[in-house]
Amino acid sequence: MAEGTILQDLKNELELVKIDYKLETDKNKLLIKELDELRQNDTKMNEIVKTEQVNEERFETSIDSMIDCFSIYSAIRDDLDRITDFRIDYVNRSACESNKMTKEEQIGKGICEILPSHRKSGLFDEYCELVETGDPIDKTSLFYEDDNKKGDLISAFEIRAMKSGDGFTAVRRDVTKNEQTKKRLVESENKFRALVENLPNSIVLLDRKLVIKYSNKIREDLEESDVIGKNLITFYKPEYQESIRTAFKEAIETEKTTKVEVKSIYGAHGFTQFIPIKKGDKINEILLIEVNLIELIKSEKKLRESEEKFRKISENSQLGIFIYQDNVLKYLNQAFADILGSSGSELLKLKENESYENVYSSRRCRIGI
Repeated sequence: MAEGTILQDLKNELELVKIDYKLETDKNKLLIKELDELRQNDTKMNEIVKTEQVNEERFETSIDSMIDCFSIYSAIRDDLDRITDFRIDYVNRSACESNKMTKEEQIGKGICEILPSHRKSGLFDEYCELVETGDPIDKTSLFYEDDNKKGDLISAFEIRAMKSGDGFTAVRRDVTKNEQTKKRLVESENKFRALVENLPNSIVLLDRKLVIKYSNKIREDLEESDVIGKNLITFYKPEYQESIRTAFKEAIETEKTTKVEVKSIYGAHGFTQFIPIKKGDKINEILLIEVNLIELIKSEKKLRESEEKFRKISENSQLGIFIYQDNVLKYLNQAFADILGSSGSELLKLKENESYENVYSSRRCRIGI
């Protein structure tokens, strides 16, 4: 019986060993599986890291290849948590070229430290507001030669900035040439407008339906709304309206300037020229230039009166007065003829390049020429 008990105990122990072995084997398999999964995960992580590195390199290459300036900034705060400047964390190649500095000269520095114009222009305050409120910036910022913005435009940038953590990212586009061109265009337009508005003639811009788009002269008893947007025909007497339509139509069809006699309902009498303005392949506007005969007659009368006054003063003057133009003697008074010792009519017969100095060389010292 004792022998049977021993055998049974051995069997039981063997079963326990088998169970332990099985458990140990299962644990080893599980451990091997976990290790294998860890290896796979590690491989995946390495692939992810490599992918992220590649993506980061691609992103940086793309950002660095941008024509626009791209920058990342972080707020620099004092003990009271107030923003005193923005640290430059990243700048792309275009930003370096625009700022005329290398990356090493900028990264880690304060934006106002190396570009103090940001404070003067108020841009720094706008960046502070952006970080505090989160409201993005989308504007064109202009930098002038002097603070009162009356000097030459030095640079101009379209700026788009968005909050990023305790800082912001900014994209700047250099539009200096565009803004300088706009400024010159406005100045040119202002000069042209001042010139046109002070011309004695009426200058009117018409569309293809004879509707007035612009007029340099508007009567004092009329408002601009009484003229602009109205049909030109309504301002002329009925007996002249058909000839105006004909000349206008001919200017469009032939693409040449036409001329017609007109008389307005206000009494102005003169000639009108229709000058076609071509845009592309089509005449889309007509420039009208009107010469007022009444005003022209008045101007000629004033000119004659002025010339008569000059002649009377000259003829009664004891000083020698003459007009010598294009190597020809155009006018002289009697006092000048007496100085030369000749008649005025003889002197006026001198032809071009026939110097009367040679004819009257003995009197050069007397006439001072």
